[in-house]
Amino acid sequence: MSQLNFTNQVLNEPQFIPNVIDSSRIGAWQAQYLLSHVEFERIKRGSPKTKGITISLSLMTLGFALNVIAKVYPDYDKIPAGDLVGLSCGIGLTVIFFIIGFFIKDEKKLVMKNIEAHFEASAPQTQINTEQS
Repeated sequence: MSQLNFTNQVLNEPQFIPNVIDSSRIGAWQAQYLLSHVEFERIKRGSPKTKGITISLSLMTLGFALNVIAKVYPDYDKIPAGDLVGLSCGIGLTVIFFIIGFFIKDEKKLVMKNIEAHFEASAPQTQINTEQS
C-alpha cells in the first residue's frame, strides 16, 4: 500500500485516495409535523355527520325523482300529489341539512389545512450525515 503525504502543499485539484471507507450518507429531511392526540382524534372522527346525511338524502331524492319521471313520462299532467309532496320533502330536507352542515365547523378540514400549510412552509433540506464509530 502506497502512502500519500501532502505536507505544506496547496492542492488545486481533487485527489483520489484509495481504500478509504466513507460512512457519509446524503439524505433529505423535512421538519416533522407534531400531531397531537386531539388532532389525531379530529382526523379519525372525520367530517360532520350532516355531510353524510346530505349526500344520502340528495341521492334518495334523485332516485325518487327518477322513479316519478319514469311513472309519468308520457303525460306530465298526471303527477300524483303524494309524489310531489315526497319530492318537496326530500329536496327541502336536503337543503336544510346542507345549510346546517355549511355552518358547522369541520375540525378535520382545519387540521388537514394546518398540516398542509406546515409542509408547504418547510421545504425538504438535503444534509450529509456522517456516522462516527
